[in-house]
Amino acid sequence: MGSTDSDKKPLPEIIIRELKADDVDTVRQIFVSALLPLSLINAIFLPLIPMLCMAAFLAYKAHTGLEGYIAWSLSQDLVDPVTFYSEKGAGAGSKFFIAEQEPHCVEMPDGEGVCKNRQIVGIVGLERKSDGVGELRRMSVTSEARGRGVGLTLALSLIKYAEESGMKTVSLSTSSAQAPAINLYEKLGWKMVRSASRFPIKECFMELDIAESVPKLASLPSVSSMSFMSKASFGADAPR
Repeated sequence: MGSTDSDKKPLPEIIIRELKADDVDTVRQIFVSALLPLSLINAIFLPLIPMLCMAAFLAYKAHTGLEGYIAWSLSQDLVDPVTFYSEKGAGAGSKFFIAEQEPHCVEMPDGEGVCKNRQIVGIVGLERKSDGVGELRRMSVTSEARGRGVGLTLALSLIKYAEESGMKTVSLSTSSAQAPAINLYEKLGWKMVRSASRFPIKECFMELDIAESVPKLASLPSVSSMSFMSKASFGADAPR
């Protein structure tokens, strides 16, 4: 079972900012790296499939499996996410967020200090689908940062921005293999609306009612002291 945001200590200061052109390669790497381990689930099931069905299953997997989904994603919004998640692309209110860890130093067991530069540790996109409706997309966190509040911070920032942008609902889709992510979404107010079979896992569709969920977020112990950046804080000139 994957770690949750309460399993580990929070990372040193995290800032949430808007995507820039020179982030795109890193964004793609983080997205792919987050999904590839899940493809092992498919591999586990391969020996269980009768030989007569193997060819049909492999053809199906190429089109609907994680490998196919990754390839499709890289050929869609992630070709040019800077443009796609903008008013010129998906429309007003669309935005792609970066979680960036500030430079910091840590003390090693031998007493020596190691300093690290800024690094991107998480990503998420908000796509405007229609008036008042948005979709959370591409939520991914680096393996080193999982379970340390990055996903929570990204989701909260996205919700706040969606509210300020006039959105009423935010939908998302994820897989049943991503239990920690589903738990996080449910904690923040997303509700399951339907699911679809994608052997050997299910695709889950969830929806957030912003007016209903936002008043409740401040009461969460883990976020009661969190201050949100304003909409203007995600401008193109946000500091790095």
